[in-house]
Amino acid sequence: MKKLTLFLLLLISIGAAAQRTGTVKGFLLDGSDTARRALDEATVSIMQSSDSTLVSFNLTSASGYFEIKNLTYGHYYLMVSYQGFSTLKRSFSVSAEQPLADLGDLRMSTQYRTLDEVVVKDVAPIKIKGDTVEYNAGSFKTKPNANVEDLLKKLPGVQVDKDGTVKAQGEQVQKVYVDGKEFFGSDPKLATKNLAADMVESVQVYDDMSDQAKFNKIDDGSRAKAINIKLKKDKKNGTFGKASAGYGTSDRYDASFNLNRFRGDRQISVIGAANNVNKQGFSFNDIISVMGGMGGMMRAGGEGGGGNMTFSGRGLPGMGSGNSATGISRALSGGLNYRDSWSPRIDVNGSLFWSNTRNNAYTLTHREDKPFPGIDSVNFTNTRSQAMRQNDNLRFNFRVEWRLDSMNSLLYTPAVTLQHSATDAYDTSMQQAVVNGGPEKTTLSAQNSNSSLRDGHSINQSLLWRHRTRRAGRTITVGLTSAINNSDGSSSIYSPTTYYRGGSTPFAIVQDQETDQKTRSFNNTLSGSYTEPIGRNKVLELNYAYTRNYSESDRQTRLFNPTSGKHDIISAPQTNSFSNTYVANRVGANFRMQQRKYNFQVGVGVQFGTLSTHSFKAMGNKDTTYRQSYTNLFPTANFQYNFTRNKNLRFNYRGRTNQPGISQLQDAPDYSNPLQVTTGNPRLGQEFVNNINVNYNMFQFTTFKYYSINFSFSQTANKIVNGIDSLKLNPADLVPRQLIRPENLNGAYNAMLFFVYGAPVRKIKGLNLNFNTMGLYNRDVSLLYKVRNFNHTLMANQSLGFNYNYKDKLDFGLTAALAYNKIKYESNESLNNDYFTQTYSFDFSYTFRKDFIIATDFDYYVNSGRAAGFNQNIPMWNASIAKQFLKGKQAELKLSVNDILNQNQSITRNTGTNYVEDVQTNVLQRYFMLTFTYNLNRMAGRNMFNMPRPMQRTMKNMRVGM
Repeated sequence: MKKLTLFLLLLISIGAAAQRTGTVKGFLLDGSDTARRALDEATVSIMQSSDSTLVSFNLTSASGYFEIKNLTYGHYYLMVSYQGFSTLKRSFSVSAEQPLADLGDLRMSTQYRTLDEVVVKDVAPIKIKGDTVEYNAGSFKTKPNANVEDLLKKLPGVQVDKDGTVKAQGEQVQKVYVDGKEFFGSDPKLATKNLAADMVESVQVYDDMSDQAKFNKIDDGSRAKAINIKLKKDKKNGTFGKASAGYGTSDRYDASFNLNRFRGDRQISVIGAANNVNKQGFSFNDIISVMGGMGGMMRAGGEGGGGNMTFSGRGLPGMGSGNSATGISRALSGGLNYRDSWSPRIDVNGSLFWSNTRNNAYTLTHREDKPFPGIDSVNFTNTRSQAMRQNDNLRFNFRVEWRLDSMNSLLYTPAVTLQHSATDAYDTSMQQAVVNGGPEKTTLSAQNSNSSLRDGHSINQSLLWRHRTRRAGRTITVGLTSAINNSDGSSSIYSPTTYYRGGSTPFAIVQDQETDQKTRSFNNTLSGSYTEPIGRNKVLELNYAYTRNYSESDRQTRLFNPTSGKHDIISAPQTNSFSNTYVANRVGANFRMQQRKYNFQVGVGVQFGTLSTHSFKAMGNKDTTYRQSYTNLFPTANFQYNFTRNKNLRFNYRGRTNQPGISQLQDAPDYSNPLQVTTGNPRLGQEFVNNINVNYNMFQFTTFKYYSINFSFSQTANKIVNGIDSLKLNPADLVPRQLIRPENLNGAYNAMLFFVYGAPVRKIKGLNLNFNTMGLYNRDVSLLYKVRNFNHTLMANQSLGFNYNYKDKLDFGLTAALAYNKIKYESNESLNNDYFTQTYSFDFSYTFRKDFIIATDFDYYVNSGRAAGFNQNIPMWNASIAKQFLKGKQAELKLSVNDILNQNQSITRNTGTNYVEDVQTNVLQRYFMLTFTYNLNRMAGRNMFNMPRPMQRTMKNMRVGM
């Protein structure tokens, strides 16, 4: 009875609390119009009378009506801003006696305006306009000296991986702009890691398109997720930057600087960094691997089937530093970004960036696979490896936009990349097998030592002519793109392997060879587009494209000659000269309609393509030519409906083809791994991919709640996968070899659902909630011993996070995430597995009096369902104390300790067609560091937000006549 009474009292108290809120409503009208003209979509803000704190806001409807509910009893004033009108204020109260404040007709005057308008401008934390979601940076506080990456982590629907990769609405962000212009080319990390968070006014997330699509408003299939960082106005004219240098125990060091000089249209940024603590503030552009140069020469474990998937058990290669490589890295980098208007008609933007990385990795791998069909056997392989990798990269990007006149413009974008890479690796392996449930027996032991040197360069350029006529909507564009990609590589491998066969005498095979490979490619595309308005808000587009891609690869392998002591015996099976030519003609048409509430585009393209390959094999001096012809339809459709200014639905469908690469076509076997021989397939056909994407976004003005749902589906026909088969070099060959060869198969698809919810906790000012749900289902196809197989992967990820900021002194975040992975193999049910990964994270910073700052972050990783020895719980704790000093807090001295508990580890799981493996890699562990940071901030003109608060209050009440 007591419990029931307490429960009823609780319900009554909750109900009473719910009744302690009121509502304000009214109509907003043009005071200069006697015909009662409504002012729609005006911002109506509710402020606390006591301290002018923003409580809530909303937009007026088409009739000028507004209503704002859930106002706690008290005294408020209403403030309305509308372009061309002076700001309107009106005081009101809500109470138990009068819960409804009906303000009736509010008429706005156009006689004068006040500087007060800037106070309520852009107060919404999130805006939605078309396909763009814009976040007000001021609504998402960060800790002192935070960068843009730290800000992005606070935004609902945006995720930042430990290596610095940014994802928005479940898609990887391909490019980050600064005020609509490229910043160091197309490398997102150079912007997110080098720009300070306090420079940012807002962050826009949207689907970027090609320059041609932006001009003629026709979607050409080039959509990619992008972010635009809008800087504060007072950060666009002056000199500012930051430099820091730190040194710690174990000879750890970390130094970086960025210097920016902005003068109107001319903006110059210089950055540099040097560290050996796994901080890589840039993306590495590996052009050689993309070209296929030396791609299969380094011995790495077998691959299987239709592609591998990797699941991280922790994903902390460094100390939350953002390094995509495992192991311990030393990184050097420096660059220059330049942006200017050379004349009223010529705008330029370019960058030069150099990087040098050296990575030392030690890995322990446990692999389980079932190699032979029809036999109940499982292989267990344990491998220890060490690798030293070094990469030098120099890239240059430039963009010139020349407006010839009001009707014509030229856009020229050249890009050059140079790369040098070197690798030295050594590993040892031991393999045991279990046959028919019997005891484990050793089947082989191996050692492997290999090295490689690679050099490559890439030259890309694009020229686009854009012409608009005097008739609105009629445009002509002609574009030419070309790309030259060359690479030269050499490698050597020494690998003795011992095989054990039951009671028989063990036998050994030594692989000792050197390989040289040269690849060349020259790709060109000429395209044109014509748009014609065919009625109000309707446009018809006709397009044509001619493509010619040519590539060639020459490869020579030499075996060790014990007589001469040199590698001078040509390995005929591994020596090959190969060329590939792809020519395509494509014509298409699109229809687009634009209405106030919705727009859509439908279209279709037809492509006629020919793929020709020519191969010359040293074995038998065999000369072979293959030729394939294709005719493909490319349907496209997209639709967008805007329910309101901050709620929309988007649908997009597109089909595309993928051509096989030269490394997949070149039929030259690679025996560098004697157990897994790889080769190409000159008969490969092209893939055809169907993509569907549906996205719904909504932001509620009254509650500041943000919802986003994104669903994507992708199906690949004729998918290029790696087939696995057994291989015997001769009838007496006793080595259990596998042949890995690419094939075309059908049946692959994947689907992903992503849900985002973000909202402030109204009871606690400064507390924000982020809720992310992701589900992924992938069905991959493979060819295993001439039998088609399907692998099914189910992934579910749920995360919940809180961010809290109090008066810019206290900042903390709390996040919990649970990931579930289930892998099912139709070909080998014994490899089916499921496992969980849990992640709990906490970060905290507080600024004390006299500008002392303490900060700490703690991550706890829980792994389960892995192989023995890999189910480890990993606590990661970092902390620091800092003191800011000098005028304007320009300097900071910080003492930090990384991995206080000395428990940092890296564990990942990889899955393929017929295997599952767990990998543990060396990482940075505990070290202390003392860091000095200096901030330079010399602005040519500061706005009122940089003035002392008493002066701001005086200025904002001044009225300016019109």
